Amino acid sequence: MKNTIPNIITLFRIVMVPVFAISIYYIDDPAASKRWIPFWIFLVCALSDALDGILARALNARTLIGTVLDPVADKLLLLVAFVMLTWKGLIPVWLMILVVSRDSIIVGGVLILNVVKPVVEITPRIWGKATTFIQMLTILMVLLESPSVTILIWMTLSVTFISGFDYIISGLRYLDSPHMEAPK
Repeated sequence: MKNTIPNIITLFRIVMVPVFAISIYYIDDPAASKRWIPFWIFLVCALSDALDGILARALNARTLIGTVLDPVADKLLLLVAFVMLTWKGLIPVWLMILVVSRDSIIVGGVLILNVVKPVVEITPRIWGKATTFIQMLTILMVLLESPSVTILIWMTLSVTFISGFDYIISGLRYLDSPHMEAPK
């Protein structure tokens, strides 16, 4: 693995996932001040997601491993956050199921595409980026006990659903196309 600064930041985010999960586990009272610990851990991870992308472009340090690890780090962090906060009763079960299902469908689709048409380069899509942003914002607002959580939960539902369909339609078009380049 090429040890670029963006890749190191991404690895840091992956290492922080269990630390974040443990911090959520120890929220014994939903209104306790212990929410600040997972809040700050999650905020640092969310900001590091933006930072590694900016640095990769600015330093011309994009790597193949980085293009794989960055979305993996995002998915791990978000999935653990949704599962743990649902377990704590802070996020509705149906929203966690939607988030986990969407990501499972996307990962499964990528695996199928790589079997059917090897050398698939998956590029981030605008709906996918919007979904990641809204999901991260929702997690942060849940941890802050913000009154805007209900609105954000419905926004998360909407963009998660739309981006899931966007990726499915894009994957189906790619399967039907005669060329080997993934749709942008």
